[in-house]
Amino acid sequence: MKKKRAIILGMQLAIVAGFSLAFYNYTQNEVQPKQVYVFNKDIGVNTQVTQADLSAVSIPSKAVSTNFAVNPKDIVGKYLNSNAYKGQYVYKQELVRKDQTDPFASMDMSKLRKISIPVTYVDSFAGNIKRGDKVDLVFTGEGTKNIGGQQTPFKYSKVFLQNVYVYNVATDDGYKYVDHSTKSKAEIAGANASSQKIDTSSSNNKIGIVTLAVSLDQAEEIQVRENGGKVSMVGRFDDNQSYETLGFVLGDYSKVFADKASAETGRATIVDNNQYQK
Repeated sequence: MKKKRAIILGMQLAIVAGFSLAFYNYTQNEVQPKQVYVFNKDIGVNTQVTQADLSAVSIPSKAVSTNFAVNPKDIVGKYLNSNAYKGQYVYKQELVRKDQTDPFASMDMSKLRKISIPVTYVDSFAGNIKRGDKVDLVFTGEGTKNIGGQQTPFKYSKVFLQNVYVYNVATDDGYKYVDHSTKSKAEIAGANASSQKIDTSSSNNKIGIVTLAVSLDQAEEIQVRENGGKVSMVGRFDDNQSYETLGFVLGDYSKVFADKASAETGRATIVDNNQYQK
């Protein structure tokens, strides 16, 4: 009988000891300091993060969630998709690659305007275009030259705007356009079969409109060139540099005037919409 009681007591003591050890380990893990990172100064959106921008701090493990960026290799070299402030913890969701940044988030938009041009898959690089891309604009037009008393036509092209930002890309019926130029039909068919639908039907996802961010005088030039010929986009690579071109002419030609000028005697009416706000 005494032996049985001793065994039971021993088992109870073992259970208590095991529970105490487990509870101790749990509490230690919960309060044990873990190193995370904070910004040591204010940093603007689209800024590349450097090691000098960070400070290491220790906080209880319980306070560290999966959203914390705890590895410097995952932080340094990335770009911010929002403003960061001194003392703010570094989170994964605010770190992006350079090609994922939104240039308009840090751009002075006060003197820019939106203007849209119609596009097809042919002149939009197979639809491989998105917000934040830069393009050049080329004009193709016609003129005439008096040769032997006859007006002989000629054609010419000229790049007239370079380094223009794409503000938005839409389908021909005004919906958000989804680029599928990097996928094969087999990949899309497989995704649709597994319920991860990528709708690329011509009626729902046909590219049709590219909206550009330009100044007012650039908008005026684009508008008149669209009415006098054809305006097309030329894609740029990431490391492209802008440079002047002579243009290209097909046929005997005469000079065509194309420059800023005032053909009207009046002035534009500027409406202050703020006057209607209470």
